[in-house]
Amino acid sequence: MAVAALAAALRWYRIDAQSLWYDEGISAHQLTRSFPEILRAAALDTHPPLYYWTLKAWGDALGASELGLRSLSAASGLLGVVLTWLIGRRLFGTLAGTLAVLAAGVAAVAEEAAAAVVLLADMPFTTSDMVARLVDVFRETGAALVASGYEGVQAPPTLYARPLFPELGGSEGDGCGKRVVRKYGSEVVTVPWPADRLADVDREEDWERMCAPTS
Repeated sequence: MAVAALAAALRWYRIDAQSLWYDEGISAHQLTRSFPEILRAAALDTHPPLYYWTLKAWGDALGASELGLRSLSAASGLLGVVLTWLIGRRLFGTLAGTLAVLAAGVAAVAEEAAAAVVLLADMPFTTSDMVARLVDVFRETGAALVASGYEGVQAPPTLYARPLFPELGGSEGDGCGKRVVRKYGSEVVTVPWPADRLADVDREEDWERMCAPTS
């Protein structure tokens, strides 16, 4: 779930920041046609009509804005990440599924992005300010790895610079992210956080304990 959340964030972050590209404009023009007209136009093109039919149905529901048009590809990519994890887990176990989906999630990072931050969905006390601080430290230091430290314990969120992306798809160790941090330990810049931010939710009783009122 954590990597799926990362993949979703990477796909939807600033998804409408740029205006439509030429190819996207052609796709947007298809929304002005009826389904039969799309089929007739496809007969004169090299592209089959199924994508344009799907895009038209999607656009009719969500609109023809940059967000509306691009969200179909974003949703399809996210579905691919989830399916990759399910297939990897079924064939090779949970670790292989997690590694495969992490690689798929990182592959979604825009080419102009210099780094990616990996965070876990079961750490509810991770905040946007923590992520922003990692990014600031990366920009200030240029470090290839910016990790979080919780009074002696290293844990996500962790920022990985683009040159490290290929290593996030590895299969050694108990988790490729942890392995990369260990490998480049002398180059890691650690940002300290209070120990109580480290709390995670693995079982139902963990969640109940976090929600319980404090005296």
